[in-house]
Amino acid sequence: MNTAERRGEILKILHNADAPVAARELAGRFGVSRQVIVQDLAVIRASTPGILSTTKGYVIQQDSSFTREFKVRHSQDKAAEELNLIVDCGGHVKNISISHRVYGRVTAEMDIRSRQDVNEFAEALRNSRSTVLSSATSGYHYHLIEASSEERLDLIEKQLGEAGFLAHFSLGTDYRERKDKVMRIKEIQQEILRMKKEQDVCILAHAYQGQEILEVADYMGDSYGLSVQAAKSDCSGVIMCGVRFMAETCKVLSPDKKVWLANPVAGCPMAEQLDLEAFANSRQSIRIMQLLPTLTQLLNSRQSATCA
Repeated sequence: MNTAERRGEILKILHNADAPVAARELAGRFGVSRQVIVQDLAVIRASTPGILSTTKGYVIQQDSSFTREFKVRHSQDKAAEELNLIVDCGGHVKNISISHRVYGRVTAEMDIRSRQDVNEFAEALRNSRSTVLSSATSGYHYHLIEASSEERLDLIEKQLGEAGFLAHFSLGTDYRERKDKVMRIKEIQQEILRMKKEQDVCILAHAYQGQEILEVADYMGDSYGLSVQAAKSDCSGVIMCGVRFMAETCKVLSPDKKVWLANPVAGCPMAEQLDLEAFANSRQSIRIMQLLPTLTQLLNSRQSATCA
């Protein structure tokens, strides 16, 4: 059997499998090393969408099911309880993700389908003395859940909410009372995208914002870079997702635009230490004001060079 034939057979095995297939199992079946199988699967996955690599092996994602992403929060000692709740309601925990302020979206496959899977996951954590991925984000994380129907997903959402795991955007009322009022993250994002187009505004997001904000922003970067992007934008308005001095800088560079600060009380501790009166009367401030046009021109030229 040549390489092409082996890869074709591997694909058939994955299509017919009811559970993940380990690379070691495939290696034994075809009489080659595990590394050869891993290379084969890398090539297969490049041309065949939907093949997932999990801790238990490779599996082809089925299109006949329904999926939904839930944002949750809990401590490590509650991980098994949360996962058992999901599988007891007929859910399949496909992965876990966190939204890290430095690394962005980080995702790991889980493939948790039963209480036995939960037990094995919990035991692996204990034996390796590892911490859960969400320990890097104060317990906040996302699970992509698969189920046989939307009704099953609704049940999982209800149970997660009643157990105190759900970290939805809320309207300040009890979960049972606000079920029909809560907008899921994706729905909120869609509404934001619609409104910003309707109102002719662009959204600027500093790099430390959460993933949900970054996904709807037109520009992401540092404070001055965002202000430069706003000045170049054709939009009549700007929403700054950052702190007050960033919005003020944006207004200086775009005096004809209306600028909103997403959180009016957001401030920068370092900026607030500045004594404006003392600075205005100092020789240093005079020198800075004299150099400001030159500095602005230099920064603009660097920005243009970076974009090019």
